[in-house]
Amino acid sequence: MSGHWGQANYNAGNTFLDAFVSYRHSLGLAASTVNIGVMEDVGYLSENLDLLDSLRSTAQYLIKEPQLLDSLELMLKRSRPTIPVDLSPSRSPQRFRYVQKSQIGIGLRSVLPITSPNNRTTWRNDPRMLVYRNLETNGESSESPSSSDQELSRFLKGIGYNMSLLKAPEAVDLLAREIGKTLYGFMMRTEEEMDLSSPLADLGIDSLVSIEMRNWIRQRIGVDFTVLEIIRSANIQELGRAAQLKLVAKFEARVWNPLK
Repeated sequence: MSGHWGQANYNAGNTFLDAFVSYRHSLGLAASTVNIGVMEDVGYLSENLDLLDSLRSTAQYLIKEPQLLDSLELMLKRSRPTIPVDLSPSRSPQRFRYVQKSQIGIGLRSVLPITSPNNRTTWRNDPRMLVYRNLETNGESSESPSSSDQELSRFLKGIGYNMSLLKAPEAVDLLAREIGKTLYGFMMRTEEEMDLSSPLADLGIDSLVSIEMRNWIRQRIGVDFTVLEIIRSANIQELGRAAQLKLVAKFEARVWNPLK
């Protein structure tokens, strides 16, 4: 139901099947489709645990067999054509609607808020998921900011008025700590395991995690790193020190050129 980049042929085939349901209904024939997400306990992924763990680490919701069977039963009951919706020009545009009760999608969910930095589902930034974001904003799936997030936000606001906060040794520790927590979250490891002085090579960071870290640092801290800079850093503490230096350069450039 949701795929990775490069799977346009797969998506096109599924789109055809969804449209074919409406075509058969127009002929008075039965049809229904179930768009299936990631299956956890049966099928290919259940036999390839490395791939399953990789998907699980992105915060993708995983479906179990009973959920699939319930969906199949529901769609069999809804496979008969329904009364067509009148979309003739004489109808008011406000009354136009399209509901296909013979089509259902299951599993397009995340176990983390879609705005969480640890959420790495492939569709989290898709504009079509704005409804999902609105639900979280309205409090149905939202999480309160952690004290750690609040501390980082206060720090980043404070350094705009007081550069001495940024140049203090404590700034490196704070930045390293926040980077470490996020990195360990991406690696599906607990904060209790975190060691800021441990070599990054020992953590087994791959290119995907490095890209996610680069994006997170840019969004949350406001400085740019290359993937190579992250991979080649000796440890998380050094990443924190590098982030501090980049912030110093950024704010000093604003002092000399207020238009930046």
